[in-house]
Amino acid sequence: GRILVAALAYTSFVLMLLLSFLSLRRPEFSIGRMPPPGFSPRSFEVVQHALFNLFFNSAILFGLVIIFVLLLVGALVAEQRSRQELTEANSRLRRYALLIENQATLQERSRIAREIHDSVGHFLTAQSIQLENVALFLAGDRQRAAKYLQKARELGKEALTNVRHSVAKLRTNPLQGKSLNLALQQLLEEFRRTTGIAVVIQISLNSVDKEEVAIALYRVVQEALTNIAKHSKATSVNLHLTETKHRISLRLSDNGQGFDTRQHTVGFGLQGMRERTEALGGNYLLQSQPGKGCTIQVDVPVLN
Repeated sequence: GRILVAALAYTSFVLMLLLSFLSLRRPEFSIGRMPPPGFSPRSFEVVQHALFNLFFNSAILFGLVIIFVLLLVGALVAEQRSRQELTEANSRLRRYALLIENQATLQERSRIAREIHDSVGHFLTAQSIQLENVALFLAGDRQRAAKYLQKARELGKEALTNVRHSVAKLRTNPLQGKSLNLALQQLLEEFRRTTGIAVVIQISLNSVDKEEVAIALYRVVQEALTNIAKHSKATSVNLHLTETKHRISLRLSDNGQGFDTRQHTVGFGLQGMRERTEALGGNYLLQSQPGKGCTIQVDVPVLN
């Protein structure tokens, strides 16, 4: 539309100049009337040529002005369109961010609900059964009732330990200013103390500068230890954490009952460990067979 209007304006201007130029006529003098002093046919041709050059230059100048105006208007329109598109994109991003945040909140609530149901709910149910046995044998067999009562106390302690563990996992930064080396050693010592499973630690690690890398590795180890404590029936765990110039390698293995990876590719926190690793551009490998324990291998690049 703008080009058509510009073309019509330029055509009208050129036609106007052309008509003005064609309206010029050589002056005619009647017989017996003398031309003005200094006038000659040559002088008229010079004037005519000068006017032609003026009209021609005016046409070129007007065309350049129209082109400049078109470019300027086009740039302004493009900028306005870009701003509008940017505003719409930002609005869409805000909506998407809100949706993702809501979805993440729902997923986290579901995870916490599953955690409470699977761990705390299990222990409280078992404790309730033991307490019912205490009430049943309290009058007739006090020794047996005391045995059930002791078991109920142990289940209560285990439930409390699971609650503390679940709350600890909800912290934004589990390291709390500690180095990854120290945080892992403390985590494994707590794991050994609460589960009775022997732990062998081999860490050869420089200071991990990127907090997201340290947190991801910590969460992977934490989730793997949770799975070992719940499902593996292992008696020992081995942790190897080494660093080269370009990569950090984590290897966590146990001597538990293992499982068929073809049937358990998700669940048990395995998907979460894989997602954390791949988010850092790393590689995640799970190896396990029934009766042969489980090994988790994680390799992530050293982020500069």
